[in-house]
Amino acid sequence: MDFENRVEKVKLTFADNIVDDYIFSTQYVEADKDLYYKKQADAKRNTYIEAAQIKHSIGADLVNIYFQPCCDEYCKTEITLYKDNMMLAKYRVDEECFFKAIIGLAYGKYAFVLKQFDSNGEALFETDKMEFSIAKPQQPFMGRINRI
Repeated sequence: MDFENRVEKVKLTFADNIVDDYIFSTQYVEADKDLYYKKQADAKRNTYIEAAQIKHSIGADLVNIYFQPCCDEYCKTEITLYKDNMMLAKYRVDEECFFKAIIGLAYGKYAFVLKQFDSNGEALFETDKMEFSIAKPQQPFMGRINRI
């Protein structure tokens, strides 16, 4: 198909004139290549995030973050910790370890972003902020129950 010299109309002629000729107009709708590439990148990112199986669990003053390599090109992981939208620390996790324990956290709300890289240092994917809270443990009830 020649996209420089576009066809405006197409004429269909039927053998032995069994029906009249049919003429119809054509319309060209060009795709937005930037939108296409963004959709492709988003789909790849979502596939990688699903493969990474990111989970976390909290303790009295810590968070353990668990993950898997997102693909065969995986080399390392970087975890960025935030509190009140302020970056607190960046942790690098080498290729042979698939969790990170972050200890010494005070009570409050936190978030982390997990990012995985290939051997060339190129980011394979980056998550949105994933939130968690470290809360003061509930005190057990130490009172008496009176029977009536």
